[in-house]
Amino acid sequence: MSKEKTGATAPASKRYLTLGEVADEWFRSSAWTVRRAVDRGELPFVRLPGTRRMLFDPADLERIFGENRVDVTAG
Repeated sequence: MSKEKTGATAPASKRYLTLGEVADEWFRSSAWTVRRAVDRGELPFVRLPGTRRMLFDPADLERIFGENRVDVTAG
């Protein structure tokens, strides 16, 4: 017998990342570096009502990293 989940969940294709995951996997730095980007308004996040937890949309990270990419040409 399986238990039925209750409450709203993100679609299977949409997984939000935690602060630690963004720091480790995207920024390759500390959580404080990510927090500073949030504080400067450079990194959007989702905060669930009644919590302090920050969740990040991978699509936002892809966009931000793409917009700030510096291409270096050999020469």
